[in-house]
Amino acid sequence: RLVKLRKLQPPIDVLALTQQYADVKLLRLPVDADGVCLDLKVRNKRPTIFVNTGRSEERTRFTLAHELG
Repeated sequence: RLVKLRKLQPPIDVLALTQQYADVKLLRLPVDADGVCLDLKVRNKRPTIFVNTGRSEERTRFTLAHELG
């Protein structure tokens, strides 16, 4: 839906797109997780997405897209 709504064309800058909807923190997480989104359903609060930089570039891109979805 977002691709259609925004009329996006490949290649899509997933990081820049995600940053339009949430604060994104790229860091090495001390747990075995690819990423996590906080405050997603908190009224009047912008969500924050933490992405584990200890993963491959492809996995990081997938995680950003997943958390955005």
